[in-house]
Amino acid sequence: MKTIKNKILICFCITGASIITTLGIFISLMLDDSLSRQSEILSDELTGLIGENLAGQHNIFKSKIHRIGEEVERVAQNISKDHRVPGCIEKYLVTRLNGILESFKDRMDFAIIFDPDGRHIASYPSDTGDDVDIHWIEQYFQSWELGKKAREILKNDSADKEYHLISVTKHDAAFTKAFRLTDRNFSGPGLISIASASIIRDDFGSPVAVGITGRILNNYAAPLNEFYEATGLDCAVYLENVPIAHAGFRHKEEKPATSEELGISKEILQKIYDAKLPSAISLKIAGKNYVAACSSVKTSEGENIGAICVGMPEEKFMKISEKILSHGTVSKKDIQHWVLLIGCVSVLLFIAVSLVIAIRIESPIRKIIRGLSDAAMTVISASSQVMTASEQLAAGTSEQASSAEQSLASLDEMAAASRETSELTRGSGQLMNDNIKKSVKTVLSLMELTEKIALIEKDSDQISDIIKIIDSIAFSTNLLALNAAVEAARAGTAGSGFAVVAGEVRNLAAGVAKSAKNIQNLLDTTIKRITESAAAVKIMNKDFEGIVRSATVMGDKTAAITEASKELARNMELIRNGISEMGKIIYKNAANAEEFAASSEELNAQAEHLKYYVKELESMAGEADR
Repeated sequence: MKTIKNKILICFCITGASIITTLGIFISLMLDDSLSRQSEILSDELTGLIGENLAGQHNIFKSKIHRIGEEVERVAQNISKDHRVPGCIEKYLVTRLNGILESFKDRMDFAIIFDPDGRHIASYPSDTGDDVDIHWIEQYFQSWELGKKAREILKNDSADKEYHLISVTKHDAAFTKAFRLTDRNFSGPGLISIASASIIRDDFGSPVAVGITGRILNNYAAPLNEFYEATGLDCAVYLENVPIAHAGFRHKEEKPATSEELGISKEILQKIYDAKLPSAISLKIAGKNYVAACSSVKTSEGENIGAICVGMPEEKFMKISEKILSHGTVSKKDIQHWVLLIGCVSVLLFIAVSLVIAIRIESPIRKIIRGLSDAAMTVISASSQVMTASEQLAAGTSEQASSAEQSLASLDEMAAASRETSELTRGSGQLMNDNIKKSVKTVLSLMELTEKIALIEKDSDQISDIIKIIDSIAFSTNLLALNAAVEAARAGTAGSGFAVVAGEVRNLAAGVAKSAKNIQNLLDTTIKRITESAAAVKIMNKDFEGIVRSATVMGDKTAAITEASKELARNMELIRNGISEMGKIIYKNAANAEEFAASSEELNAQAEHLKYYVKELESMAGEADR
């Protein structure tokens, strides 16, 4: 059975579970969105950081290239400061000079000594062993920017001044051929050299020659390998768009890439030329995507001749990004697990709190239901009692109405009898007058009627007694009428006393009827006796005066009887009107009692509905199971 407690518990649990589930889904979606944004931001930031790092590493790599020039300059200075060199020049010991130059071959690729006029004195490779093209070399020295600078210094020489002459130059195949370097198999469409010139002076500080040493960058991978081993970044030097030296680049199969596979497009080379600072660009080399920082390589005259690049395979920083994202995914799963755990704990807490709340809510509801149940039973009991009392009152008022009708009929009969008695007494008075008149005429007969008149006197006494009885009845009837009026006023609430009064009225009415009948009999007898006495009055003239006086007295009493009968009739009419009003009130009370009974039935029905609803509440609150 789903009681209020169970419903509240279920509702709270469903609500709590819905909230926790929604919160979990929302947090998961937010985490997914956050991880996605983090991934994008991380990718952008990582790309930026890698770009900045590559730019920094590019500068380090560039400094490595600059150190080649510094190394070449040191070699040139070492040659110019070698005390043997000036003497050999003065003595024109070419072979010895060639040997001195060759002793530095590990630190440079070529070296030349020119006299102040630009003529070849010695070189490495030498003219004796390697058969270098001296004529081409001398001509090249004249057009070479480094040679021009050296000759300019010789014209304005100052013994106490140091000169730093370093030149980056692009050479074609003729340079390789003139120095007999073809066996070196330099890669690329030409050569890039870093050369340095120094002034060779004699013991007196006078310039006796110009010494030039140089390093060809083609295939010179030593500084590139050092950089690769130190940083793990791939690097390359390009002449135009062709690599002439590189380190670290490999295929997907981890095989070293060849120079042909490391070429870049002319469009990318032009972008490198156009960038004022080292810029991060995307390259696809040897089947791999690289993020690289590149800058142009310029000659000493400022001509763009190539580029140097430092790169990192995209898959390397993608692995870093994936590793960070995987950590984020693990963190997300951990958070989801925590959210799930917290959700389960929250649901349990929701259940506990819901149970406490449901119990706290259910307890007063149970008290209210028990109070309603008791009230409903009380209302049902009271309505039943009221309905029974109403039915009894309706029955009582109906009986009172019937009794009132009967009393009214009896009073009508008594009034009719009273009126008839009044008429009779009035007729008797007329007869008495007639008899008196006749008595005057029949004076003689009055004497004979003396004895009968005595009897009439006796009868008159009886009539007086009857009149007294009638008078007493009238008086009693008057009192009863008064009592009946009082009881009629009370009939609105009880009306039970009226039955007694009505009974007394009926008894008095019967007495009046009996007395009237006796009077009628006595009157009949009196009339008969008077008739019989009339003949005797003729004989009994002596008694005429007595008869006249008796007849007069009798007439007066008859008139009194007539007036009493009229008063009785008037009083009965008043009683009749009172009983009629009382009957109306009784009928009204009967109607009100019936309405009250109907209202009691409706109240009882409503009480039954209330009892039904209370049972429903009891079933909801679980009271029915207790």
